[in-house]
This record gives sequence, C-alpha cells and structure tokens, in this order.
Amino acid sequence: FPSHDKRSCDDKQFLMMMACPVIVTANSTYSWWAAVLHHELHENSQTFCPQHWFTDRPTPDLRATILQGNWIMVPNTV
Repeated sequence: FPSHDKRSCDDKQFLMMMACPVIVTANSTYSWWAAVLHHELHENSQTFCPQHWFTDRPTPDLRATILQGNWIMVPNTV
C-alpha cells in the first residue's frame, strides 16, 4: 500500500493480516495482536509462531502465557 500516511498503511496491513486464512507471526506485539484478533474471528484458523520468543533471556512457557489455543510453535535458532 503506497501511502504518505504511515499510520494508514500500518492499519491496512494489520487488517490484511487479520483476514488471512493462515498467520505466521514474528516475535512482535504487532503480529501477535493481529494473530490474537484473527483467532477470535476465525475459529479454525492456523497460526504459526516462533518457539523462542526472546533472544536475550530464557523464553517462559509460551503456552501458559502468550499463545492462543491451537497455535503451532515453529523451532527457530536462538
């Protein structure tokens, strides 16, 4: 979305992420929120997220803290 208004572009990208049938998140709150809201709208959706969320400290139990029901953790290098 070419735009001079960065906020408008970010909003459009966020809405597009929420509309996708499958989401692959980064370890960021931006993609996490899009995936969480997407999961609320689409029950049978698939979401893939990094297994290790932090690189500067040990990752807590993601299933108990930030992951939603059926998210699939993908191994990554730390």
